[in-house]
Amino acid sequence: EIRRNAEMASRQVDERAAYLLGQLGPEPRPPGAGRTSSRLRVGYLSGSGFHNATTTARCMRSQYGMHDRMLVEVFCYAAQRDDGSEVRAAIKRGCDKFVELEGMGHREMAARIRGDGVHVLVDLTGFTISMQTEVLAAGTAPIQVAYHGYPGTMGAGFIHYLAADPISAPADHAEEHFTERLLLLPFSYLTNDHRQSRREVLLTDEEAAAAAAAAGSRPAPTRAQLGFDEDEVILCSFNQLYKIEPEVFATWMRILKRVPAAKLWLLRFSEEGAHNLRNQEEPPMLCQVHAPITPKNG
Repeated sequence: EIRRNAEMASRQVDERAAYLLGQLGPEPRPPGAGRTSSRLRVGYLSGSGFHNATTTARCMRSQYGMHDRMLVEVFCYAAQRDDGSEVRAAIKRGCDKFVELEGMGHREMAARIRGDGVHVLVDLTGFTISMQTEVLAAGTAPIQVAYHGYPGTMGAGFIHYLAADPISAPADHAEEHFTERLLLLPFSYLTNDHRQSRREVLLTDEEAAAAAAAAGSRPAPTRAQLGFDEDEVILCSFNQLYKIEPEVFATWMRILKRVPAAKLWLLRFSEEGAHNLRNQEEPPMLCQVHAPITPKNG
């Protein structure tokens, strides 16, 4: 069903983007054809403009700067204006060229990216808010990849590869559920910024010791401060609440009922969402099992 819906959406995108195809000039040439540089040009397109409010921008903050610059030239294309965040500034510092696309139409965006000679274009948005799918439907780069922002199939012939992992995209279901060829990454397709969250992996022993001592002055909150007992098993889901389907939520409630020591910890993205979960009629378990719903920024 997900693939069928994606294919329907991609056909609509194709129809809207059809007018672009005759306005962009020659088709992009394959990587290596007529290159004046030995480096592969990889472009990242963010419909949300690499804003701090998006998980993709925060998680991938350092990834752009980790490419081998002897082999790869990195372009970042932002379809939204600067939000003034440090996350966006760090991404800008980490790439070779940061291009502002805000205010451009899809034709202008596609023409700019094609004009830069990008060989591999990575779409970080997919079918989510601020998507720029028409840019990819125009065949802007010879190789186009979906990654991170939308883990499902795009159902589109103009997306050649999906970067995923064996859990989000099991290989034995590839042909049935995905129109793209799968690039399966080890462990998880989700990049996380260890330069920020686990800086010790990049430090010397002396630097790590100093960092640990400094962190000691800012102790992590205790279980009691978070509303849990010391002997409780904490189960977490920090996804947007709209992603919690009734069947999944019912399964969680059955687990909590069978394991009294388990508690469920969710993020409160809105008061309405928290209220709806706490007042589920089927099954009416959430209030009984004490599931603190923490504010997103808490």
